[in-house]
Amino acid sequence: MSYVVATVTTGQLRMEFEESIEALRATYSYRMMKPGMHYLDDARNACVERFLKDGDEDWLLFIDDDQSSFNTDMVKILLESGSDEHRCVCGWYLSTLNNGIGPVVFQWGPHPQFGEHYLQIPTSEIHNRPRDDYGYIPVSCAGTGFMGLHRSLLEELVAAYPYPTTPFAEEVINGVHCGEDMTICHRIHELGYKVYVHPDIHVGHIKTVELREQREEV
Repeated sequence: MSYVVATVTTGQLRMEFEESIEALRATYSYRMMKPGMHYLDDARNACVERFLKDGDEDWLLFIDDDQSSFNTDMVKILLESGSDEHRCVCGWYLSTLNNGIGPVVFQWGPHPQFGEHYLQIPTSEIHNRPRDDYGYIPVSCAGTGFMGLHRSLLEELVAAYPYPTTPFAEEVINGVHCGEDMTICHRIHELGYKVYVHPDIHVGHIKTVELREQREEV
């Protein structure tokens, strides 16, 4: 088993992140890519292109620089999925979304405003959903921050969505602008594959916010 770690970053990596990445060498040999582009979709597409051209590793593992609390056991579970069907496998993490803090995991369903679209799966449901024999649950979409993509799937995506379309893109789906993570998950489903989340792989997500005092006007 071999893999490439792709870390999308625009600055210096945190020491804790670098220590966690270095510890991954205890599982399998890997090489690392750190594209310095400002747009997420461009950076991820650059990683895919380099991955397919520069080596023969089995997996491309995206671990963004704002991910935390991941370890070698999580990576081992993720990349030893045990089935040819598991070509897109993800951990899950929380983020600040429109309706508060919740998992970056979504299921396609009826939206009250947009019709059929991606609906966020609550944290409680992630653990209660039925798992397959390997511990995974199929979902419509998961965040790309901790996502493993098998080489065979990436080859099909690149063939199906050649430049300038590209596998990762910000696309309008059912009238709603979607980020690159929703778009690639949508395209994976269009190719007839599924996106899987392993509920036991819960990684941290570093977010920075500005806190300011609010005073009433007098």
